[in-house]
Amino acid sequence: SSDPPFGLESVRKLFASFGVDFPIYYVDMENDKTYGGEPSEIEDVLRSCDVWINVGGVCTMPQFELCKRRVLVDMDPLFTQLGQFAGGHLNLYDVYFTYGTNIGRAECPIPTNGIDWHPLFPPVVPDVWQAAEGDSSTRDLTTTASWTSYGAIEWEGRSYGQKDQEFLRFIDLPQHCEQKISLALSGEGQAIREKFRSRGWTIIPADTVSNTLESYMGFITGSAGEFSVAKNAYVATRSGWFSDRSVCYLAAGLPIVIQDTGVGSTVETGEGILTFCDMDEARDAILSLQHNYQKHSERARELAYDVFSTDVTFPTMLDTIMATTTKPRTVSASETEEQRPG
Repeated sequence: SSDPPFGLESVRKLFASFGVDFPIYYVDMENDKTYGGEPSEIEDVLRSCDVWINVGGVCTMPQFELCKRRVLVDMDPLFTQLGQFAGGHLNLYDVYFTYGTNIGRAECPIPTNGIDWHPLFPPVVPDVWQAAEGDSSTRDLTTTASWTSYGAIEWEGRSYGQKDQEFLRFIDLPQHCEQKISLALSGEGQAIREKFRSRGWTIIPADTVSNTLESYMGFITGSAGEFSVAKNAYVATRSGWFSDRSVCYLAAGLPIVIQDTGVGSTVETGEGILTFCDMDEARDAILSLQHNYQKHSERARELAYDVFSTDVTFPTMLDTIMATTTKPRTVSASETEEQRPG
């Protein structure tokens, strides 16, 4: 549905549950409507804010240029740099962060477009996560995923795709280990579900997991840990990408077995975070988890606090933002009168 009240109310309840109270606006540019406040109020907020952070770069509008400091967080390395997200608007920002922690390094071919991309790990608040009690050996490794998401992208004669390509490479994994693995998938279709189930996977609809914060947290904390591949583009480019879902498992003291994107260049792996490139490495990582679960669990929690916690990531991020010279605004008050958020 394009009708936003349900989503707005869900977001407000989410923030309120953690004691956070501030205005939340929804701007429907296509239908020239605003929700949560008048256009002039939204402009005043943008004009007065110290930092505007666009997470993902999916949405933009001229009024964002009223903000003093404009920050982009790239969650989808390669796709962002090639214009899938923030396309045509990269010059709008003063500071650029990316979950592709290897961008700009020799081993990563993702184009920088002349931009200084600051590596950023997905932040998490460990104190709100607590692992379920009980015998971990009776629980599944799990993950949530969109099967094909927004499709592949072509660059320099090569196609860079989504998770479907990588999951299919490991479809026979349950036949190589005794660990049960459950995938909460969306967009996969009946044929894919049956194909994976026939190989020993448990497949459940993703919307039963992600429809509320409570169900999402319950799904993660009821797991033994995470098993997941990464998008083909992240793997093929050695981007160093790390998941904002995986840090939630770590925060709950749950180790993760994840496909290698080159992240070992920027964070310690081997305990708590186990990476793999092929079937044998995936099997061996799972066996290591089973044989040394307590050690991996303790290390997972340590990494959540020492590396990914907002207490670590946010101060560094804000220091970088505030030390950067801002670009001049190009939208004046008179222009915004004619270009109200729509």
